[in-house]
Amino acid sequence: MTAFHLRRCLFALLFAALLGAPFAPGYAAETYDAGMRAYDAGDHAKALEIWGPLAEGGHEKAQYSLGKLLENGGGQVQQDAAEAAKWYQRAAAQGLSAAQNNLGLMYAQGRGVPRDVARAAQLWLAAAEKDHTIAQFNLGLAYFRGEGVAKSQSQAADWFRRAGELGLAAAQYAMGQVIRMGLVSGANEAEALGWYEMAAAQGDKKAQAQAGELRQAGVKPKAPKVKTAVKTPAPTPPPAPAAKPKPAPAQTPAPAQTPAPAQTPAPAQTQVAATPPTPTPPGPPAPGPYRIWLISLRDQAEAGRYLQAAQAKHPEIFAQAPGAVARSDLGKAGVFHRVVASGLPSAQAARDLCRRLRAAEPGAFCKVLAN
Repeated sequence: MTAFHLRRCLFALLFAALLGAPFAPGYAAETYDAGMRAYDAGDHAKALEIWGPLAEGGHEKAQYSLGKLLENGGGQVQQDAAEAAKWYQRAAAQGLSAAQNNLGLMYAQGRGVPRDVARAAQLWLAAAEKDHTIAQFNLGLAYFRGEGVAKSQSQAADWFRRAGELGLAAAQYAMGQVIRMGLVSGANEAEALGWYEMAAAQGDKKAQAQAGELRQAGVKPKAPKVKTAVKTPAPTPPPAPAAKPKPAPAQTPAPAQTPAPAQTPAPAQTQVAATPPTPTPPGPPAPGPYRIWLISLRDQAEAGRYLQAAQAKHPEIFAQAPGAVARSDLGKAGVFHRVVASGLPSAQAARDLCRRLRAAEPGAFCKVLAN
């Protein structure tokens, strides 16, 4: 019996003695946060010891984090895919979208569980319907490949679009490819360029390369059509015009995983309202030299809507760091509008705020910037 399994038995006995009494919400949140601090500091064994009792007691975020820790290993914690899948399963059963996404990836790859692409697609759908952007992207890939679901390029594009509208760079790049090559409707290089540049603004290298080719060929970007279903799939993409650069082949990258608590590859998952309110003005500069970056959007009104939704969802975070929409001129790539929270006194304070955001919303994008 490993040390981890021995601890599990001890935890189970303890909770049986306590008659399964749940943790008080405040205590559970503080204890989970202590585990996050240990994880961020690289003390994975300490994080495991802190999260173990919470996970056994039914704390879904601790179950997810424990699964992630066991899946990756590190330090004194050994990798155990089968054990990780069990904890993901318990968190997924409680509806935690990050766990549903990662468990879906394990089923798709046959790691820790028997390979079952249909089960993977079911889990991704459950998470995607709750606006988990990475699950939306993975479900789009499943439809594109016909793995676990009937192959459908139009369904794939619909899910890529939803994730792209919520800010996921990989999905924005995928939409650029779908539209540029005319996989579901007529090819439209101007609209494809609009999608590429959204992803390029977030540092996606493939999107930057594709956008550069189209810009060099004289294509002007067109803002993507938001919330429009893609229909009429075309089985064979038309060839690129001779006078224009040849688009890169449509790619189907590997499914993505919800990040570990210390990582930040995915944007925050907030729906965009249909009617644009007035954007929140940046206001006077905040005194602190650091800020956190939540998302970049081309349209200023859309960025304002995103900020308002984020402020309503996480008031405790924006109470410490006032939100603003900051204009960012990327030269030939165009102008984008960053949603930021500013005024933090140190890089560590900014990292702590990102950690709190990801604890509240696993998979949220949050990057520390110096003013």
